[in-house]
Amino acid sequence: MSRKICSLVWPMIAFVAVVIMAVNLQGFVGVRFSLGGGIAQAQDQSVLMEYEAWFGPTGIKIKPNSPIKPILTSNNMIRFGGGYDSKDESVIEQHYKWFIEMGIDGVVLDHTNNVACTFSSDTFNAEIPNAILDSYLINGRSLSPEYSLYFGNLGWIGKMDSFSKDTYGDQQLLRFLQNALGCRVGDEFQVAMETIKSNNENIFRLFSQFATKYGKTIKIVILAGGYEPTAWESLPSKGGLSGMDLQVEFYGSLYRRYPQLKLMYLGKPLLLSYFAAPTATELFKHFEERVSSLSWQDFTLRKMGGFMSNQLNVSGFSGIGELGLPRFTQLWTWIDRLRTDPPVETLGPSYSVNDPASLGVEAFTVTMANPAVDGWGNVATRTPTTRGDLRNGGETFRSFMRLAKELNPRFLIINQFNEFAEPDQGWDEQTSNDIEPTNIWGNKYLDLVKEEVRIFRSGQPEQPVEEESPLSPGESVVKPISARSLTDIPGWPATAVLDSDVFTVYSSYPITDMNYLTREFLAVWLPGNTNRLPHLVTRLRLQSRFASQVVYGFPRRYRVYLTNEKNTEWTLIGTFSQQPVNGWVELNMKNGTAPRESWGALIVPVELDPADPAGPYFQMSGVEFVTTK
Repeated sequence: MSRKICSLVWPMIAFVAVVIMAVNLQGFVGVRFSLGGGIAQAQDQSVLMEYEAWFGPTGIKIKPNSPIKPILTSNNMIRFGGGYDSKDESVIEQHYKWFIEMGIDGVVLDHTNNVACTFSSDTFNAEIPNAILDSYLINGRSLSPEYSLYFGNLGWIGKMDSFSKDTYGDQQLLRFLQNALGCRVGDEFQVAMETIKSNNENIFRLFSQFATKYGKTIKIVILAGGYEPTAWESLPSKGGLSGMDLQVEFYGSLYRRYPQLKLMYLGKPLLLSYFAAPTATELFKHFEERVSSLSWQDFTLRKMGGFMSNQLNVSGFSGIGELGLPRFTQLWTWIDRLRTDPPVETLGPSYSVNDPASLGVEAFTVTMANPAVDGWGNVATRTPTTRGDLRNGGETFRSFMRLAKELNPRFLIINQFNEFAEPDQGWDEQTSNDIEPTNIWGNKYLDLVKEEVRIFRSGQPEQPVEEESPLSPGESVVKPISARSLTDIPGWPATAVLDSDVFTVYSSYPITDMNYLTREFLAVWLPGNTNRLPHLVTRLRLQSRFASQVVYGFPRRYRVYLTNEKNTEWTLIGTFSQQPVNGWVELNMKNGTAPRESWGALIVPVELDPADPAGPYFQMSGVEFVTTK
């Protein structure tokens, strides 16, 4: 079962990437970066895990031939080839314990699909197809824009266009809709939808029970529907309410029964409405009409789309914000791409704010892996895409989390625990972003989330090294051979950092407007190797302007990037605050315990010391790399 209709293959729109072209710094110069104030305090932050409870003998089943299977099983699923039942108390209890272990505060509980069928199955076939046909006739035998887009995403338009534009064709269209929408009480599809609703209700009961048992409450945030025009149709048999209205009433009643499971935000429990990818902005009006209506007004409401960094033309985009990332207002994203295809010169993925004038980041989504616009690759040949960000042993997730630490969002959303559904999930470790332990990767990614959430909450940079360390066997010091900067004072060029002379210093122009501070940079490149392979960098050493035991012009905080192995992109390593000791500071550049393949480094000042005796300058006397064989 796929939640994100059409989320993997769709035309590229203007977008933003997470990397900067290393061979061309003009793009970097033109991007405005900033670190705003008003960041949420740690005690207000919530880490949320996207979670599905749709599995079971009458619900969704993991395919018997699926190469990826969760390690948890339920006895009643053995005859279906394995997997578990989301009603199995022992399974949900283990999930709950894993959430506690990972440091998760709440789950985003998915209930996005087939809302009208789920909440009006008794009258769906008598009302919804006829409502669509009535609209079709009113529009001169033409589908409304809402249904044209929706049925187009489902691939039905060709069939529907084949019907004649007369009374006979109208009846053909009606019968087609009744069969294709397929919601008949007691049939397999309708029962599966009812199972998901029942499973979610059971999750509330069990989470309340486990909160008492383990002394830790995992909150529940409902991800309701929104992307289906059928879900917004007025239903005469339900007093004019829509499927969406009935869904909100249903979960409102569960929150009244289990109030401790509410995740309160701005004085009300948080509820999300999913508009898919491409995001169905034509349906936003229905959402906006209900914000102040009965039952809806009990919640703090947010819209959610998918791959928002590829959709900068949609309502809600509010410009480029922190770290040069695309910013949306009250429009969150289920998943986003770390880089887009082809790469461009600015950063991605997107984040959301409560108000364009606010300085804090409201929500940011991270993931283990994200597909490209061509999906995960060639399913038939099991050939992964070369255009997305695959799992890469957890490195994609670490890269997302480095951005999360910079943004410090009120809500950090982790995509995702247990979807196990094609085509949104692929066929192996690389082409999946599920986290739940499986037969392929075991507990590896559960442990990774636990560690990265700990680092996120501590606010500490990864493995800082404050003083120069002796060289290990196989290590050597390599000086860069070229350098560039945005600005430099005559006589204080960027190339001053290339020699070993402490008295030659690079200096920027005076920075009188701190809004432009992060446009400054110093970039250096390493020499070529005889084998034409990148250097294996373990540490980076920066030499400050240093005289009479006083440090001048060294930023209080600064970002460090390294080029990738092809010298085509800059990759953010982290933001550092280590200060020079005897004129030098040494920074750990390793990826865990492994060196990074690179051809150069980029240093960007983030914050200057207002008491610096040099004044508002960015200055450096030398740069060295420690490399290994």
